[in-house]
Amino acid sequence: MRFYIWEHHGYDPSFKPYRRQKLQLPKMYCNSCGRLFASAPDASNIPEPIPKAVVALLAPYQKDVPEDLHRRYWEAFGRSDWNNPVVHEYERFNSASVEEFRTLSHQVRRLYGLASHRPVMPGAYLGPHFVRKSFSPRWGAYGPDAATGSLYFSSEVADALTNQGISGIELFPVQTSTGKQSSVYLAVVTGDGGVPTTDGGQVVVCERCGGWEVQGRVQVHYQVDEQQWDGSDFFRLRYPFLLVSERVVAVLRQLGESLFPYTRVEPLAERQWASADLPVDWGPYNFLEIFRGAGGHGQA
Repeated sequence: MRFYIWEHHGYDPSFKPYRRQKLQLPKMYCNSCGRLFASAPDASNIPEPIPKAVVALLAPYQKDVPEDLHRRYWEAFGRSDWNNPVVHEYERFNSASVEEFRTLSHQVRRLYGLASHRPVMPGAYLGPHFVRKSFSPRWGAYGPDAATGSLYFSSEVADALTNQGISGIELFPVQTSTGKQSSVYLAVVTGDGGVPTTDGGQVVVCERCGGWEVQGRVQVHYQVDEQQWDGSDFFRLRYPFLLVSERVVAVLRQLGESLFPYTRVEPLAERQWASADLPVDWGPYNFLEIFRGAGGHGQA
């Protein structure tokens, strides 16, 4: 089985999805390894209507940053004083510990009635998405982009993925401002690939939060551990990397390149990463455009 990195590139200025109610799950801070999980992984928001009980549950994590802390943070920021304790205090404000977030996620899941495979992640946005009533996508897929972290499909592509039995995503219709269904669907990725293996260095996993990094001052390729992978066609390596199976790539090819001007898929085997302890000045990614057959691993 070949696996591919799914990434967004480019910008459609006509597409402006929005939420009527802005509410996020808190960030999560791990006292053991020092990681701050500040934003949710791509395509892991919770787009169902927000229960009032969830609003009340999250109220303690929605406080405004105190003015004094805000001022001291920007003073340190202006000096590029990144080791100043106030920077870490500011970044961790309104965050939950690993244990707190674990309890909170169970409560959110229960109040929403979410299935066990649905992600409940630190920093996730809650609530439905809307588009203006006149919007009609000229693309088949959009995202996850840096602005929203969300993944969208046109109704044509959503139907094709469903008809082909593509797994690892749940599709939610995006409504217009008047409450009617648009021709856009939002996708939540539910597949899990676990922690990757590598062809060098050492993968170090935090026992408390599950975060991981590669050490050894090397450049490595990530590999899917098929013992951990749940078999889904859309899935994540824990947690930031969105991957797809070759079955998804086959569907994209059948639909045609013109439908995917904002989507790039690159064979996982082609991408190199630097280990966490190797300072490397990486240049821009050389995306492999598989539709044009650039490179042996991307050809049909």
